[in-house]
Amino acid sequence: MPVSKRRVYYIGGFDPRGASFYHRLYKDEALKQGTRTGNHIEVGPRHKVSSHQHSWAIKSDYHQHAVNTDYRFLGWDDIVRQHWETNGLRLVALTIKGYTRFIACGALGRIRKLYRGPFYSGIYPVAFLFITALLSIIFGGISVILVANVNAPPVVTAMVSLLAMLAYFWMGLKLADRLGVLWLLRTYLFVYFWGESTPDKLNARIEAFADIIVQDQNNSPCDEVIVIGHSVGSIVAVSVVARALEKSAEKLNLSLVTLGQCIPLLSLIPTAEAFRQDLKTLAEHPDVAWLDMVARADALCFSQVDPIKASGIDSSMVRWPKQQIVRPFKMFSPEQYKRLKRNKLRLHFQYLMSSEYQTDYDYFLLTAGSSRLCFSE
Repeated sequence: MPVSKRRVYYIGGFDPRGASFYHRLYKDEALKQGTRTGNHIEVGPRHKVSSHQHSWAIKSDYHQHAVNTDYRFLGWDDIVRQHWETNGLRLVALTIKGYTRFIACGALGRIRKLYRGPFYSGIYPVAFLFITALLSIIFGGISVILVANVNAPPVVTAMVSLLAMLAYFWMGLKLADRLGVLWLLRTYLFVYFWGESTPDKLNARIEAFADIIVQDQNNSPCDEVIVIGHSVGSIVAVSVVARALEKSAEKLNLSLVTLGQCIPLLSLIPTAEAFRQDLKTLAEHPDVAWLDMVARADALCFSQVDPIKASGIDSSMVRWPKQQIVRPFKMFSPEQYKRLKRNKLRLHFQYLMSSEYQTDYDYFLLTAGSSRLCFSE
């Protein structure tokens, strides 16, 4: 039976941008996709429901069937900004501390054996910083030679060398920021420290999101309710749905969709027992369906990796997730796809965006179309 009324809860990844950015992204990309597919998708204005919840209405017409979607943005971008270290020296210190522990606990080694994409994505920022530091030292050494040739006093030579090294390192950090390297680094550090101890504000936000879902279920039932977690948001979404199941006295009409998930980043950390229990709850639950959608080309996600098995959860009761491969190379012309692949962060956001060609993956059909979720593998 087609869907007439749907509610979507979207939980983004480790991104300091908030509801305004994601509303604009959805509106612009929906217009492009609707024009290409011939489906009418009308995205309404954004409304602030509460401190960390925004909504916008979507009216669509798929195959002459009207669909009304209540799209909710569940924001934790304020927490991201609190953990978005901008001081270069402090970020380097956090990197040394975090990666030393990440390696020592064995999680990074298990990620390397599990899937090379997220492993190399995690090593890449550290390698970038190391090479930048090395080049800074070399540049400082060259400065010493140049200043020595003019017979400058030793104090002046030392100061020029130090300033040259700091300037080069600062320029390297600015380049890393523009390329998204530091974004990636901050993400890995945040998830690791989360594995050691869940930030109090994040834990409270997860509880609040679960309360919202349960209250909406009781007060405003829909034909279909979907919780969507993208990137690190997939980790948050797992815990939100698990808490909602604990809080609800009735059966929840709810499905979970994870896009570009990086769940093992947290679940492989030995001290993340509470999160692994959330995973087990969802994996075994008979009522809440879970669809995991990943792209092989996306180096920032765990493609073709069962997050339950990878997390060491061994249970004969496991039902979920069902996995579906997203194929970005089929969404674009070869030339356009070649350009897209050069930008790993842009490719990681393709799950939320329009495509040049119609394929079996369509975010706007998923969130605003008339068809229900399909859970065939």
